[in-house]
Amino acid sequence: MKRGILIFVTILIFSGLVYAAVGPRSTVQTTTIETTLIIESPPITTSTPTTIMQFKCSTLGTLQERIRCRIGLKEENELNYLPEECKPLLGRKRVDCIKLYSATNKCFDIKDEDGKLNCARSAVNITDVRQEAANCKIKLGNEKDACMNNLKAKAYGLIKFRFYNLEYRAQQLKDKGVSEDLIVKFISDLELKKQSFNDAKSSAERKQMILDARQLWKDFLVNAGVKK
Repeated sequence: MKRGILIFVTILIFSGLVYAAVGPRSTVQTTTIETTLIIESPPITTSTPTTIMQFKCSTLGTLQERIRCRIGLKEENELNYLPEECKPLLGRKRVDCIKLYSATNKCFDIKDEDGKLNCARSAVNITDVRQEAANCKIKLGNEKDACMNNLKAKAYGLIKFRFYNLEYRAQQLKDKGVSEDLIVKFISDLELKKQSFNDAKSSAERKQMILDARQLWKDFLVNAGVKK
């Protein structure tokens, strides 16, 4: 289980690199940024759930109740539940959030962790952060701001995929006898860290959320009796 810790070390470095390369988030052309992020995802149709009532588990009152319901779904890989990160969002923002999860959801069918991450990189359309940042910097005005904002958003999307991957890995341990209560608590705590990551106002705050999530994973493995 050392890979899980190494993943978070990588994320921590990656997050700092993104902030240093891209700088503070601008408010320019937010709609363009969100649209670019979902380019690889399936299109939203009239049959695609977008409201809470259309999703399984989503009307339950507490986070832990929704998580417990979610991990009991046989068809969870079809994303028939509303991701907690998307729940507080409204309108187009919720639609784009759901589509981003849909775009990376296929990656969980890959057993190899490196392959899973490469799949997620492809889904969010990110390759080399340094090179993409350099490409953005040669642009001018609003085009430059939009490019850099988009790069940062894609990078953050990839970081949160890795958060979510730990939730998935924890859930798989249920079949190996790990307590469902322990899994539900870990996933719930990690979801809260993900929301705090989204709300963070600085690179330092985001790094702290990553460190906190790393500690949650380590504690979970210890409590679950899983060797690192």
